[in-house]
Amino acid sequence: MYRFNVWANSSMQNAELETMNNEFAAERDFYFRMMLRWGPFAIKALLRGLCATCRIIHLKENSKSEVRNSNFAALEGPRIYAGWHRDMIMLSLPYSHRGIILVISKSRDGEIGTRIARNMGYNVIRGSSSRGGITALKELMTMVRNRQDVGFFADGPRGPAGQTKAGVVYLACKTGAPLIPVAARADRCITFRSWDRMVLPLPFSRVSIVEGEPIIVPSGIDREEVSDYSRRLTLRLDNLQAALAGKGQS
Repeated sequence: MYRFNVWANSSMQNAELETMNNEFAAERDFYFRMMLRWGPFAIKALLRGLCATCRIIHLKENSKSEVRNSNFAALEGPRIYAGWHRDMIMLSLPYSHRGIILVISKSRDGEIGTRIARNMGYNVIRGSSSRGGITALKELMTMVRNRQDVGFFADGPRGPAGQTKAGVVYLACKTGAPLIPVAARADRCITFRSWDRMVLPLPFSRVSIVEGEPIIVPSGIDREEVSDYSRRLTLRLDNLQAALAGKGQS
């Protein structure tokens, strides 16, 4: 009888736990569906408001001179822009509606990000280093060869923060497109406690964008050389951030 009671109690506890898990999953799916439906429009409105109130300036590397739109506006052919994931919000403002292709992961969060990006005039290819990466890379090579610009968050989608993944370097190697490091900094902002320390500029802040000198990755390099160029891109991005900090940005 004692053993039967223990078994019955254990079964009841498991059933209650399963019910709680199902209720939690249903609630989570409800919020996800709501975010998927309304989130992109709300976030787009927020970013438009920021863009309207913030002063966005483009700076030359190693100089305080302001330039219009891009340091390399006259650069012919497709470009591969690469920045840190933490700068995603700031970089999304000045580069929207240019037909740039972004690489976004196939996760649930990535689905929300995809809809936001498309609402802002970006084209999207889904994939990441852990899921669908090879297929996405092949699609990107075709797009770049068709003279379309690509944007990469070099340490995305899940980090480690500030460490370049090999995919962006491999794409530059295979296509011959110049790799342009891009950094951003706001004089007034909120920094979130996320893995990437995402930055949200505050209204009426000054957002500085700087594009570094293009990095040309030779074709036919081996894995060790890809790693070397990845480290080189990491260093260039960190140096751009440091340069912006030295120009009075927070």
